Amino acid sequence: MDCEDTSRTNVDPQRQQQDHQQRVQFAESNQYGHNADIQVQVMNQCMIKVHLGFLQVRHRYEIEFSFECPESMENIFDLQTCSLPGHVRITELKATKSANTESYVHNVRAQLYAYKEKLFKEKIYLQSKSQRSQSLSFVFYGRVLGTGKGTPFLKQGIRSIGFELDEDDYASDMQAN
Repeated sequence: MDCEDTSRTNVDPQRQQQDHQQRVQFAESNQYGHNADIQVQVMNQCMIKVHLGFLQVRHRYEIEFSFECPESMENIFDLQTCSLPGHVRITELKATKSANTESYVHNVRAQLYAYKEKLFKEKIYLQSKSQRSQSLSFVFYGRVLGTGKGTPFLKQGIRSIGFELDEDDYASDMQAN
């Protein structure tokens, strides 16, 4: 039995033009519609805000970002003194002299665990090696998408390094076997 495709034979030209005019068209560009870089705000020499964008719940991330500061902080703060609860920890802090200015560019590497949905805000402190009363604080901000809410576009400098199963996911995997 031969079937003939009649869907295109009776197309109204006026209808085609209306359909074409109602389509949403996006201009081509190299931009993703938002800033693809991690946003870092140096509030003062004691506080740095880091805006991460969208993350996925129960995922672990490695984060790399940089900021400028007039003084080198590389050997001043103890990375082992990251404060609890432990969802973020700084693993590396290196400073290099800026070629253009008299300041230092600090490269930071951190690990983060997105433990809950909604807004993520975690403040951690690094204590000074010489003066325990002096500290440097990092405040990490992000929006964490829940299970089934989509896959986020990660900003440059953020990469997923793993995920953890929920107790419900683990129980359902055990029942399937």
